[in-house]
Amino acid sequence: MSFLAIALVLLSATIHATWNLLAHSQKLSGTLLLRFHWLTGLVGLIPILLGELKGNPLPPAAWGLVVLTGLLQSFYFLGLMMGYRNGNFSIVYPVARALPILFLAFFDVARGQFPSPVGWLGIILVLIGCILIPLKSLRTIKLADYWNKSTIWILMIMFATVGYTAVDKLASEILTPGAEASARYAFLQAIFTVPFLWIVLKLIEEPMDKETGLASWKWSALFAFFVFISYWLMLWAFQLSPYISYLSALRQFSLVIGVLFAGLFLKEKVPPLRIGAAAVIVLGMFCISQAS
Repeated sequence: MSFLAIALVLLSATIHATWNLLAHSQKLSGTLLLRFHWLTGLVGLIPILLGELKGNPLPPAAWGLVVLTGLLQSFYFLGLMMGYRNGNFSIVYPVARALPILFLAFFDVARGQFPSPVGWLGIILVLIGCILIPLKSLRTIKLADYWNKSTIWILMIMFATVGYTAVDKLASEILTPGAEASARYAFLQAIFTVPFLWIVLKLIEEPMDKETGLASWKWSALFAFFVFISYWLMLWAFQLSPYISYLSALRQFSLVIGVLFAGLFLKEKVPPLRIGAAAVIVLGMFCISQAS
């Protein structure tokens, strides 16, 4: 795997974990979710139009894929918002982000891209780390660590992540290679997420007429920047490797950061076992970085 692809994924993971920490600390709301998506789309209108008019339009198939991604992203953000309201950050974030790796490995296999033995070892190590992360101790394993009021939202995040990641990988393969086309696709994703997200928030009767102060707008702008950059870097990385499972597993560096952030900044209790699980994830990431 190229150094550029690894660098893009690790940078994306760091930014992703950072904005998730901020989202949890700021009590992620429907208003904030909608606002930072349409702010991103508003900023992206000019790049989108310039790209389409200067003779480098997105392929027709990419438009259908980005609409589908918008739908799937709306469920991802709904699950994220509700998961953070009902669960421990250091459990909700790692489990929801890591479980899709196995499904995406099967997606690679189905497309004829078989991970190497070292690659499979890395994937398995990451999964083991993810299984251990919710536990406080191996001597106190109980169903409640995995099955609680956050579980339904974790499952929603997981399946939405598998869906939009697979769709984005397909889109990346038909886009013009490079950062510019990936950025335009990322801007479009934000635009198409807005109507779907509005619908699902209405269905759960989420209040969306609050947080009108200047401070809330500042947070919306900050989230818009972080979310866009993180998503754009992954789209770009998707163009540099045929293995979506490798890239998704490497992105679980954000899990390690998420656990550390939870302990350092949110003052959540992070048991030694959880730290050890994060180390296993890092070892798995190293294996994947060495896989062919």
